[in-house]
Amino acid sequence: MESNSDTYADEPQTNGANGANGANGASYAGHASRLMSVAGALLTVHLEVAKHEVSEEQARIVRGIGLLVVSWMCLFTVILVFQAVSVLALHELFALRWIYCALITMGADFFMWLLLRGLGTRQLKAPVLPATRAMVRKTISALRN
Repeated sequence: MESNSDTYADEPQTNGANGANGANGASYAGHASRLMSVAGALLTVHLEVAKHEVSEEQARIVRGIGLLVVSWMCLFTVILVFQAVSVLALHELFALRWIYCALITMGADFFMWLLLRGLGTRQLKAPVLPATRAMVRKTISALRN
């Protein structure tokens, strides 16, 4: 019967960073390949779950967008009816001609548009995420140096 020293003597000796021999190197390769196959299986499972979730999310998002479109259409209808009521009220209350009532209503709408546009523009002029942008700039400059 052969001793263990005879069996290991036939294998080539390699000294790695921690003095491992060739058999341990092959063992590491086996562990790495098993680890990679487990990681691949996990990624496959995650991909299947993600595909299922995306299909559900797409349907939810499409329904949400459809409902928002219908809600905006209803709002525009309300605005148009309000305009018509405004013109009628101006005509009845002040006995103005129809064209003047329409012009007054359009002028009021134009004034509201100018006011809201100005307020919205002023809100959007401020920089977005100033603290985050400053940190990113500092980090990039520190990495360059």
